[in-house]
Amino acid sequence: MEDRSRLKILIVSQYFWPENFRVNDIVNYFKSKNADVEILTGKPNYPGGKLFEDYSKNPHKYQQFNGCKINRVPILTRGNGSNTRLVFNYLSFFFTSIIFGLFIYRKKKFDYIFTFGTSPLTVALTSIILAKMCKSKTILWVLDLWPEVIFELGVLKNKYLEKILSKLIKYIFNKTDIILAQSESYVNLIKEKINKNDKVYFFPSWPEIQNENDKNDIYDNLVLKNNFEDNLNIFFTGSIGDAQNFKTIVEIIDKTKDRKLKWYIIGGGRRFRELIKLKSIKDLFFMFI
Repeated sequence: MEDRSRLKILIVSQYFWPENFRVNDIVNYFKSKNADVEILTGKPNYPGGKLFEDYSKNPHKYQQFNGCKINRVPILTRGNGSNTRLVFNYLSFFFTSIIFGLFIYRKKKFDYIFTFGTSPLTVALTSIILAKMCKSKTILWVLDLWPEVIFELGVLKNKYLEKILSKLIKYIFNKTDIILAQSESYVNLIKEKINKNDKVYFFPSWPEIQNENDKNDIYDNLVLKNNFEDNLNIFFTGSIGDAQNFKTIVEIIDKTKDRKLKWYIIGGGRRFRELIKLKSIKDLFFMFI
């Protein structure tokens, strides 16, 4: 017999386990609160741009996560990470998540549909459409402020397209029931775009918890022992891509290679290959994770 006392939650995210994103922790949290959770996502290919090897060989192993059912829709992978390829990657998930989602969940009801709002934020349209069918409230966690980030960094430059995306994002914000923003500045910027300000909440991300073996591996591989005393040490951790303006960071590393600086880069993303070109710099240490 169905337990109607349990919250039913659908997670919509282009990225999910075995890809390493905070949405994995969100699912674990909801599960710990005895919620009935399902996930609608794509096939794992971030950040390398190819389907994960073990997933390709054993896709059945990735149909559940901590007892939660995963529905994976077909997508065009990120490939070489070019802007054109990424656009088609985003569009493919947008269309397949709606088409497959409408079919998969046509007879289901959810209390909430939670959207993990990395780039592109248009993924929230899938949640809005499914929410009407599933009679659900929507929650959107905004981690990248669209469309500002892609135009400020020069990823896209067409002013007409900027106006269209701005109106689309404003529509998404106004149609979403609860908006979570990962920085306080995001809260203020989002409130400027919507009619109902009291539905926006500050919800920051959290540090990744490593086990002791992971800590030792990072420590040893980056040669951190006795390297801090006589240098200015600069750490960069997280995603390595256009949204982080990493091209500029690479240029700074190259221009300061003769200074008394040590750079430590820990992360992964489409711009990681640019670090490989700088591997001759003796004071640059990096780890792809």
